[in-house]
Amino acid sequence: MAVMQKYKVSPYPDAVIEATFDGPDEKVLHDLADQAKAIMRAEPLVENIRDSWGERTFKLEPVYSQNKGRIANVTRTEMANAIQRVTDGQQIGAYREKEYVLPILLKDVNRDNYDYSNFASIPIMNSSGSIVALEQVTDELKLDWEERVIVKYNRELSIAAQCELMPGVGNKEAEAKLMPLIEAIELPPGYTLWWDGIYEDQTLSTEAIMSNMLLTVVIIITILMILFADFKKTVIVILMVPLVMIGITFSFLASGLMFGFFPILGLLGLVGMVIKNAIVLFDQAEEEMKTNGKSKYQSIIIAARSRTIPVAMAAGTTILGMLPLIPDPMFGGMAITIMGGLFVATILTIIVLPTFYAIAFNLKKEPL
Repeated sequence: MAVMQKYKVSPYPDAVIEATFDGPDEKVLHDLADQAKAIMRAEPLVENIRDSWGERTFKLEPVYSQNKGRIANVTRTEMANAIQRVTDGQQIGAYREKEYVLPILLKDVNRDNYDYSNFASIPIMNSSGSIVALEQVTDELKLDWEERVIVKYNRELSIAAQCELMPGVGNKEAEAKLMPLIEAIELPPGYTLWWDGIYEDQTLSTEAIMSNMLLTVVIIITILMILFADFKKTVIVILMVPLVMIGITFSFLASGLMFGFFPILGLLGLVGMVIKNAIVLFDQAEEEMKTNGKSKYQSIIIAARSRTIPVAMAAGTTILGMLPLIPDPMFGGMAITIMGGLFVATILTIIVLPTFYAIAFNLKKEPL
């Protein structure tokens, strides 16, 4: 079955959502996959429902007769070679050129126009040079269907019920609807269900990011301590980071989008913006004290006032630049994260950060 989809600009799994069943029996696996596909078909958020084994193919199997073959002086190998000549071709040698090896195939000249409805009359040449029809050396011609592709995972049979997303639908939204229903399918003993597709890729990527998160935090704190040489300032900057979640939370509630892997990437970038704004503000306050002889209270107020327009302009242009990405199913969540977080980060830099600074250093109001 051909599946048409838009060109993907990054490594992409076989399907966006894949419910994978592992087990020993083909029939049971097909039954489980059919149940999962029925659930997917009932969900309007997804389309192109299929499974990883694809459509079954027609199989015609000649059953060789030992007695008839002995009488006609035709071996099983000679029968197989005759069938190959009118189908895929019988390999009679190999052509080698440098590191390349190409098979040399013997094919019937009328192969493309062969009438397979008369398959039983395929001519077979025996060792004595006589021509015998296929039906003279077979007991029957079995007609059946077989799997075109059989997938194994960890040495077990594995089949995945797959589907794609409707335009404008995010994978987290569809997963939230489908996962509980498919996971409710009763599995026989010896069978397992696990999730592949985008879910697996994003889970592995998120785990890879989080595995080094503690080291990242330690490095950031170390750099801030070296830069400020002041424990209080470092704590104030670090306290600004979790507060951006206020803006992110409200922006996701308003948009109705789901928080996933790409929003996490947006959040990591947002952390850098918040810390950068705090460093610039403290650096300017320090410059006011050294250059103009201002007190701590006066310097932090002057620094906050002077940084209001630059911070607001930078945040505003970034937020406007993110607007076209909101409808995108992949990057919409990241855009919402940056927009909501950056809006709150601007308020934090101009109002909350100076307030925390004044509280931490016990500053009293002074005339400017």
